[in-house]
Amino acid sequence: MAKHKPAKMLAVLGRCRRTGRWRVGRRSVVLAVLGACRLDMRSSFVEDDEDEMKMKVTVFLGSAVFILPDGAEVRPSGMSVLSVSLVDVPEHPEPSGLPTLEIEWTCVLGRLQIVTGPALELLEAAAVEAKAAGRKGRGNSKSKGRKKDVAVVDVEASVVEPLAAEPVAVLAEGVLDSDDQSGFPAEVETDEAVADTAAVEAEAEGPVVDGASAVDEASVAEILISPSR
Repeated sequence: MAKHKPAKMLAVLGRCRRTGRWRVGRRSVVLAVLGACRLDMRSSFVEDDEDEMKMKVTVFLGSAVFILPDGAEVRPSGMSVLSVSLVDVPEHPEPSGLPTLEIEWTCVLGRLQIVTGPALELLEAAAVEAKAAGRKGRGNSKSKGRKKDVAVVDVEASVVEPLAAEPVAVLAEGVLDSDDQSGFPAEVETDEAVADTAAVEAEAEGPVVDGASAVDEASVAEILISPSR
């Protein structure tokens, strides 16, 4: 019996998709590295009436989806590291005549699904609903954020406008110098301040008698009598 080479399906930084009527080899190798593989086997066929098929799957930072026909029998085994692996294939009491599919996988930081058609439809519908709910939630959060910003602006405007309307000036006893345009209060002299100022000036000038300075008469006589030098 001749040994068949394994069929290769690779997705490296890209996509690999098989659908419709296509031949599935006895042995297959599936590789998804930063890419996505989607194999729809519902209408596929197998040559030479094979009773068993083997697939070796490797997923790294990517995804691989296998869609099996109803009644297919699968023997899954594999290892998942920080990944999601899902096998949803219902059992059938009666044999369907389809070959048994043995899938062995290694999935690292990726996602792998082995499902039938109805299960896939349910998963896709749930994914669409979750995506729509996420968009709606983001829209509501954005609208709430806009309303909050508008409310803050209104509050700030209501606080700033009255303060800007009132003149910034502090009046001392209700008197403001009209010539002072700086906005600061004018200095107001009280009666006590005027009296203190007059007393200081009088001490500096000395005592005043009839408009002249008070001088001792004896001193004046000595000055007039003493001979000039």
